[in-house]
Amino acid sequence: MAPLRDLRSYMLAKHFDPSARCWLARTINEDTGTIKIVPNSYSPKHCLDLLRIMLTIQIREEIDAGRLGIAPRFTILDERQIIAIDFISARYGYQNSFSALRAYKDIYERGMRYEIPSLGSIAKFTEKDVAFRAEAPFADAEYHSAWRGFRNLAHAMVDWEATTTLADGTIVQSANVGDEFEIDEEGAQYFMGFDLDYALDRIAPLDNPMLVVDYFVGLGTATLYKGGLGEWNRMAKMSNQIFVHGIKDVLHDPHALLKALQSKFDMEPSLAVPSSAATTLEQLSFWL
Repeated sequence: MAPLRDLRSYMLAKHFDPSARCWLARTINEDTGTIKIVPNSYSPKHCLDLLRIMLTIQIREEIDAGRLGIAPRFTILDERQIIAIDFISARYGYQNSFSALRAYKDIYERGMRYEIPSLGSIAKFTEKDVAFRAEAPFADAEYHSAWRGFRNLAHAMVDWEATTTLADGTIVQSANVGDEFEIDEEGAQYFMGFDLDYALDRIAPLDNPMLVVDYFVGLGTATLYKGGLGEWNRMAKMSNQIFVHGIKDVLHDPHALLKALQSKFDMEPSLAVPSSAATTLEQLSFWL
């Protein structure tokens, strides 16, 4: 169990490291179109580092257990959970597409291993190191466009998108819904056994992460909470805006993030829901 203790110590040591944080809030000011620059979740890079370390610990335990002819003493992440990580990461727009599954293949098929850094090499951080606060423009003129929300644009282009109308009249793509979010066990097995390589070839790392959401929703692999499609639509707008701004690589650096967002606007961001001048076809063509 020593690797698990070492992992816990590493996570504690990095807790207040500002570069290990994502500095973009998850809600915008609907009146001004601005967003707060504050420490939020762990940064995309730190999350990926942790995932790689966890999978390395896990496969070493499996190999050691196999040599001893016993069951592994622990499993950190099963295949359904790895799919869920990619699905949720895509929702927020923080990671490159299919980062978790690519890491899984690197470790389980290509033999790559990732070590826990020496705690002595990590600088000491406190709450003061994550005290930065700012606000920046975020929502552009197309932020409130229907095509920035929870829609499957590839299907819409060929008139094949199944949609659902929410109580407020918002149209979103249809999805399996249930009492809670879950990854279907049989669907996960099918995906990992037959569809994984095709999916990784079809959606490149730098493609819009929301394509990963569309992919799993289309397969029926994911079930979403039945009352949560409105929140999925809101977060899809956030995720798509992150992709449009191209700020994914500076989410860990509050000063670079603030500068990047300020540089995107020659004028104030949209203050209210705009009426787009672009035609539906033009909007779709831009996204595809």
